[in-house]
Amino acid sequence: LIVLTGGMMIFRISWFLIKVTDTALLGHVGTDVLAASAIADLWMSSTGVFTMGGILSTFVGNAVGAGNKKMGGVWLQVSLIVVGSVTIPVMILWFLTEPVTRGFGVEGSMAADAGFF
Repeated sequence: LIVLTGGMMIFRISWFLIKVTDTALLGHVGTDVLAASAIADLWMSSTGVFTMGGILSTFVGNAVGAGNKKMGGVWLQVSLIVVGSVTIPVMILWFLTEPVTRGFGVEGSMAADAGFF
């Protein structure tokens, strides 16, 4: 079990270290920039969750694990179509980070910094 979770542990620890480094460096720049990056990160994480396709990958894994490679291929195609079609609106939402954060009540300069981040 530990062998299977090793890759996920490395991913999670690496992601955590990236966020800690970003926070530490932006904290030295200023609190406004740090707040803007936190707002942008919250927005991107909230919308980016739709691009993960965790349920569909579970179906692929179950089909392949049961020895039904043809059904695994079908689920893989379905997951690529679904995640691919969801990714485009999410990318558009990420490009519109500044107007969206302004719509949620974030002040002008902070919304502009969040859009830049």
